[in-house]
Amino acid sequence: TDYDNTLNSIPSLRIPNIATYTG
Repeated sequence: TDYDNTLNSIPSLRIPNIATYTG
């Protein structure tokens, strides 16, 4: 979950990341 933690710090990457998780 370390990777998710990094994206959590960067909302810019977190937004598209969620789209990938949903898709």
